[in-house]
Amino acid sequence: MIYAYLFEARSIQSYVFAGGKLRDMVAASNLVDQLTGSVLDSTLNSLDIKKDIGFSRRAGGAFYALSSNENSIKRLATLWPLIVSGLAPSLEFITHVSAEKQAYQAVMKGLNILKVKRNNPVPIFPIVPPIAERAQRTGSGAIYSTKQGFSLPGESIDSSTEQKRKYAQKGLNESDSAADALAQKFSPFGISPYWPKALTQEQGIKTKDVLPLGEHSHIAVIHIDGNGLGQLLIQLGESAEIAGEQYSELYLSFSEAITKATLIAAQRAVADTLTPREGETIAARPLVLGGDDLTIIVAADKAIAFSRAFIRAFEESSAESLQSLRQRFSKLTVLAKQLPEKLTACGGIAFVKASYPFSSAAHLAEELCQRAKTASELAKPENADTKASSLCWHKVTTTSLSSAEKIFSEELAYHYEDQQHLLSLHAYSVLNEQAGMPSLDKLLEVAKRWASNKHVSKFRQYLGYLKTNPIQANVYHRRMLETHPGEIQQTKINLEEMWPKYEVDDALMYTVSDYTQSPLADIIALAGFLPADKEKTDVA
Repeated sequence: MIYAYLFEARSIQSYVFAGGKLRDMVAASNLVDQLTGSVLDSTLNSLDIKKDIGFSRRAGGAFYALSSNENSIKRLATLWPLIVSGLAPSLEFITHVSAEKQAYQAVMKGLNILKVKRNNPVPIFPIVPPIAERAQRTGSGAIYSTKQGFSLPGESIDSSTEQKRKYAQKGLNESDSAADALAQKFSPFGISPYWPKALTQEQGIKTKDVLPLGEHSHIAVIHIDGNGLGQLLIQLGESAEIAGEQYSELYLSFSEAITKATLIAAQRAVADTLTPREGETIAARPLVLGGDDLTIIVAADKAIAFSRAFIRAFEESSAESLQSLRQRFSKLTVLAKQLPEKLTACGGIAFVKASYPFSSAAHLAEELCQRAKTASELAKPENADTKASSLCWHKVTTTSLSSAEKIFSEELAYHYEDQQHLLSLHAYSVLNEQAGMPSLDKLLEVAKRWASNKHVSKFRQYLGYLKTNPIQANVYHRRMLETHPGEIQQTKINLEEMWPKYEVDDALMYTVSDYTQSPLADIIALAGFLPADKEKTDVA
């Protein structure tokens, strides 16, 4: 018999982002990153069962442990929940032990049980009674840790926050030193930049620890997720019985290959766009890196360049990793045929003030990422294996918290003469050859020219009129046709090249079915963060 112990951390981002303090999020992200790494290794060594345990998955806050030794699996299953609950209070997780004749069958049996457990979350203990004081930032039961130095005078925090700060100061052991392990994975080879731990200057925070924003006061919360990985795992599962004894090796190799591709892409993007220098504070802070997805904070003026560089590098590195897998398991011809040439990814970017509620910004970035995925799926040709890599973004300019759906259907839309008009194209393909989607590179040409020629304010005013007074917008547009005919004509040409699928009128609107759609809001959001090029001249 083969025994399997399955562990999956749930709602990792909710755990990491709780409280909204970057220093606490940094500690939480590093702690989660270490759970399936050094923490798991230490547990196996302490139980003296490392030689008995193999893995079919071990990444992204989850692992599937396999063994023919029932006692070893049971000992791990008994102790591991206690370790996780002690190190990371409030982190949700689910586990299950199963047994079958083959490793694949044992894991699949456990996964079917986990599907049910995912819909029945286990309550977090201790339960906080109504009379108890709550921590201001998280709403959980409050404790006082001023004497231990984990909170500021008068600040009440919960046990989870206390544990995060304890880890930040002392690491996993009292004699250990806290390591910024997640950030080190993003550091290019041979360079060790200083990764910030705060978004704004505050008590107890050194200037070096604050994320440098340059001349802008905005940050970009970026969430990027790979496309089609879930479907690919299903296809691999269908081939697992053919793999036989190679099942564990196959799945672990695939997991490691995707993780490696993501790490390589992150390092390349940092090296190419963030100009890292030894010991200098870098304008970014990674928070989540799990398998094929990441969440990272970047200075607003670096966001598009970083996202584009990461996605392109991810496509390249995933192609290399998948090619290596095909060669390694060449005898499994069914599997080799199912592996795509490369993986693609979609991303969402929320541009917000550094003081904006972080959990809301992170949630918006996830929603924008999902909109990009939806747009790529709709534009995917029938014979394509994977959908295109794309990006969707929004600059928050209001104090109210809105969902992505409400932003695009209300804030960036208006009705005029019984017709709906949208002021965003929602998502742009990262690679120019993707048919059916507007090109990000072509959009950037317009944004850079508007920034260089100082036209952003003019088009921003035009955009404002469109949303609030369409009749006045028509008057303003006619004036722009007289004062800046060259820019209007050049922009129209650029838009025709950017999305040749639809016609563009002089108002810079695409006619799409029974409504119009314009990239004005998307261009203005980016142009505001681009530096002016003094060598450029006005084309008007």
